[in-house]
Amino acid sequence: MRLIGKDKIQIILRTDEPASKWMRGWVAELEHATWKHPEDVSRQFPNIRLSEDGQIAFPINSCSKEVYIKIAFQQNIAIITGIQ
Repeated sequence: MRLIGKDKIQIILRTDEPASKWMRGWVAELEHATWKHPEDVSRQFPNIRLSEDGQIAFPINSCSKEVYIKIAFQQNIAIITGIQ
């Protein structure tokens, strides 16, 4: 899967070592994912939250923040929409 918006996670990568380690692994998993449906994401990451607007929230390990993405499944593209 192509991951767009990696610039949005740079602050985590530079400032929080435990979260940075998780984030690097998360990016690697997303880039190798072949998800076709939201259920595929849920199977791989059971702690995610699916919102009504189609965003998926991934809780960052050892951190109180979450990464939000939207996925265009047919195009095999994930877009990081923010971190909160």
